[in-house]
Amino acid sequence: MPSGFTTAYDIQAAGGIQLPTSSDWTIPLTCIAISTAALAVLVAMLLGQKIASRIASPLLAFATVGVLFPSYFVVDHLDRTGMDAKVRAGKSVTVQGCVTDFGTNLGHSDSARDTSANEAWFIGGDEFAYRTNSLRPGYHRIEADGGVVHKDEYLRVTYVVTPIFHRKQIMKIEVGSQRCDRSSPT
Repeated sequence: MPSGFTTAYDIQAAGGIQLPTSSDWTIPLTCIAISTAALAVLVAMLLGQKIASRIASPLLAFATVGVLFPSYFVVDHLDRTGMDAKVRAGKSVTVQGCVTDFGTNLGHSDSARDTSANEAWFIGGDEFAYRTNSLRPGYHRIEADGGVVHKDEYLRVTYVVTPIFHRKQIMKIEVGSQRCDRSSPT
C-alpha cells in the first residue's frame, strides 16, 4: 500500500461479501408454499362454486404478497452473487480525492424505533450514498455512528457497481494523511 493512506474499512478483512445461507431461504420458501396453497384454494373455489368477494380479495392479496416478497429475495441474492463475482474477478473501481458535498439526513420520523439515516458525498464526479440500517454488503456507517468518512477528508475508495440494482457498494476506504481545504479543487 502506498504511503500516506490508512485503511479505515475493508470488506475483505471483515470476512468478504456474505451470501445467504440455506437457513436464510426458510422464510421466502415458506411464503411461496403458503401462497401456492392460497392460490390453489382460490382457484378451486372459483371453479367449483361462487365465491364471496370478501373471501376472494384478501386471499388473492395474500397470495400476491407471498409471491412478491420471495421474488425480491431471489433478485437480491442474484445481485449479491454478481457483486461477489466482480470482487473476486478484480472488477472494482478505485477513486481518490477530497470528500465534497458531504451530508447526513438523520430521518424525521415520529417513531422512536426509526433509526434510519442517510449519508451522501462525492469524490470528483462519483457520488456515494448509503443508509445506516442497510442489509447490503459494503460500507454503511454514517459519521454520527462512528463512521470513517468526514467532510473535507482525502480518501481512496474502492467500490463495485452491483449488476442488477446498479448501486455503488463500497468495498474499501483508505484515509489519506493530507486534509482537504474547502478552497482547493478536488
